[in-house]
Amino acid sequence: MSKELEYLVQLESLGVGAWWLQIGNKLKPDGEKHYWNLMRIIATGQETSLSEHIRILDGYDYRSNIKGLEHLQRLNGRNTLVLGNHSHLGPLEGYGEMLLTSYCVKKATGKEIKWVRGRGKSLKENARQLVDRSLGTIPVYDDSIRGPILIFKAFDANESVGLYPEGDNSIVLRQAKLTAGNLVLKTLGKNIPVFCASTWFENNTFFATFAPLLDEKKYKEIQNTKLRKEEKDIIKEKIINYAMARIAQNLPEEKRGYYRDFQKFIDAFEAI
Repeated sequence: MSKELEYLVQLESLGVGAWWLQIGNKLKPDGEKHYWNLMRIIATGQETSLSEHIRILDGYDYRSNIKGLEHLQRLNGRNTLVLGNHSHLGPLEGYGEMLLTSYCVKKATGKEIKWVRGRGKSLKENARQLVDRSLGTIPVYDDSIRGPILIFKAFDANESVGLYPEGDNSIVLRQAKLTAGNLVLKTLGKNIPVFCASTWFENNTFFATFAPLLDEKKYKEIQNTKLRKEEKDIIKEKIINYAMARIAQNLPEEKRGYYRDFQKFIDAFEAI
């Protein structure tokens, strides 16, 4: 590894915690060789897809328990918006779940997820830019409108997008950002399906449950409703809380956090 890449690795490990720039968690040889292959790709600025590197997880003794792939398969190759919970637990600082989610969605739909990645403005971001260029992620700054533009540009190119409505990763669910609710409403308005992905890791097992955000009846109701601005503000809050409640519903109770009483958020949205 070059001194320049080592320096970027050190920067990243200070506060960003991205698994792709740190070996961590005692990878065994089978996974380690795939990990360093990805490092070489990133270091040389080549383009790659996250799902192609699923064998990094060969470096762990793990099992998987995946549910709901049949719902994704019914998309028949259509692109989608995937909403997930951003765990900080499990192999690779929790990003093993992102890797597995990308693989499952690609296998079921044929579409690679372009993940939305929050971006600050510091020297640490040099490392993130290496990753973003190689993996084709969508960088989003809090103070910029460019993020949504890039997201809908990806949709227009018939690509799938992955988003963590909470923002940064956490051990238990936190309240979703309202900007995510606005994005979900606009995505539904473009006739793009939205899916919830509930993922966690415990007892050496990756768990994942995929489910459509809305059933067909509610989906059409939302699309056909003409809303005033103040009504949209209410609905975007309710729909993103509903999405997070649906995610919480398929998580263990101790991981539900802000959405531990998930049923009240579901009832509030279904009453619209």
